[in-house]
Amino acid sequence: MGLGQTSKLTTQYANHFDDVKLTILEGDPVWIDVFSENLNVTDNISISHMELEEFEYYNTKSIRFKDVLDVVGDEKFDLIVIDGPQGFFEDDNGRHLLDYSRTNIWQLIPDNISEEFIIMIDDFNRKGEKRTFKRVKELLNENDIEFYDYTCKGIKHQYAVFSENFRYISWI
Repeated sequence: MGLGQTSKLTTQYANHFDDVKLTILEGDPVWIDVFSENLNVTDNISISHMELEEFEYYNTKSIRFKDVLDVVGDEKFDLIVIDGPQGFFEDDNGRHLLDYSRTNIWQLIPDNISEEFIIMIDDFNRKGEKRTFKRVKELLNENDIEFYDYTCKGIKHQYAVFSENFRYISWI
């Protein structure tokens, strides 16, 4: 979710392995046009422009991609990288971080994650991403899905939850 630097890596991977299917969801059509010029998009890679929608969760305004399930259908994903949509909204008073951001992942649990999976999110140093993943862990627990987690800290933090067979990623 989100088209960016990670997409450079994932598109190269998908280009190398014919049995890989890569789905990228992005909310900015101009960014899709500009950024995808630098990508080798083959038949097993799709980049979908997603409309954004505002919604309310726990009495707070949030933003998510609209109709994600219409795009992903019943597809099972073993890797989900989340760096979109944006974790803020802007108004006349400036930029405001969301209390819950990048929440589309909630819609994908449990039906759209593979038995063996990694779910990663960027910007985990922000409160909205932390709150979103608190709910991710609740959903995994509610569905009796065993998982492990890891936080990679740098200028920005990344966070991952993953199944047993991917525990090695916490050694990075």
